[in-house]
Parts: sequence; C-alpha cells; structure tokens
Amino acid sequence: MNRGPAVAVMDVGKTSAKVVAVDRSGVVRRRLAHANRSSDAGPCRHVEVDELFEWIVEALQAVAAAETIEAVVATAHGAAAALVDSFGEAAAA
Repeated sequence: MNRGPAVAVMDVGKTSAKVVAVDRSGVVRRRLAHANRSSDAGPCRHVEVDELFEWIVEALQAVAAAETIEAVVATAHGAAAALVDSFGEAAAA
C-alpha cells in the first residue's frame, strides 16, 4: 500500500547502513538499518560490499513496496571510497 511520494535515502556508514523513506515535509516514514561487517583481508580494511549491496537492494525494494519513491539519495562515510578501474570493475579487492 503506497502512502505517497517519498525520497529514499541510503546512508552507508562505517559501522552501519540505513535506508530511510522521507516524505516531502521531512517526516521519516520508514527506516531500515543493517550492521556492516568489515574484513581485514586484502590491502586494507573494508566493508563486505557484496553483503551490503544485497541488503541495500532488499531494503529499497521493501521501501518501494510501501511508498512511491520519487528519488534516491546516497550518502556515505567521509573516509569511504570505492576503487574502480576505467571499466567500472573493482580496482582493489
């Protein structure tokens, strides 16, 4: 059941990620959260990206099933980066 127009905000932090649906007046209508798992494998400490991606897709699907999503906004922890090559493939794993 759609409750009306909303913006889906994806917030990826160092320790957790959230997907929040906010209506035009700024009221949070839905909030889903996920604890990020990190790994020291590879050249640097990193969040388990595949697990995080799967959760974000599922969370966005859940929000979209209940709200009319007009836009998606992504925010992330300031020290985070996605290292990709010119083909969009992971440059460091």
